[in-house]
Amino acid sequence: MLQVNHIQLSYGARLILDDAPFTVAPGEKAALIGVTLRYYAQEYENLDYTKTVINEATEILPENAKRVRNVLGRFLFTGDQVFQKIGTLSGGEKTRLALAKMVLDGPNLLVLDEPTTHLDAMSRTIIGEALGHYNGTIIAVTHDLEFVQYIKPDTILMMPEGRVQLYDPKYDDLLQRA
Repeated sequence: MLQVNHIQLSYGARLILDDAPFTVAPGEKAALIGVTLRYYAQEYENLDYTKTVINEATEILPENAKRVRNVLGRFLFTGDQVFQKIGTLSGGEKTRLALAKMVLDGPNLLVLDEPTTHLDAMSRTIIGEALGHYNGTIIAVTHDLEFVQYIKPDTILMMPEGRVQLYDPKYDDLLQRA
């Protein structure tokens, strides 16, 4: 469980969030809407560009080649694509590989900063569906309403208002404007 109390977030001199407590219980999904963070794995710093897709993924779970291939397949790496060098992948393919590695690692908490950046429409759908069925806890920063709808968060934190509320599809119009 993640419990946050007395959180304060600023962007430069602008106070964006002030004393907004929230809890994300095990297995719940939360979406942070309307804020851009500067950390990311969008830079793919956890990928070795000299390796192939299959070699990189197998390092996470070397004892279970079948699961590695299945997860890679779910993230659209099939056939000879798994033997492609990471350095030759597009930005969207690198994003899919980074997310596949996270799923293979089996954490109980995924923290995702704009996970659909660089993805084409089909990839966003596949990633959204895969993460929507993920059993662990997800905290996602996103501006992608369709992704929010796929992961079906229990809670949303609306930024910059700092409002925490239960997610309901009736808020989708509001999210569209975020």
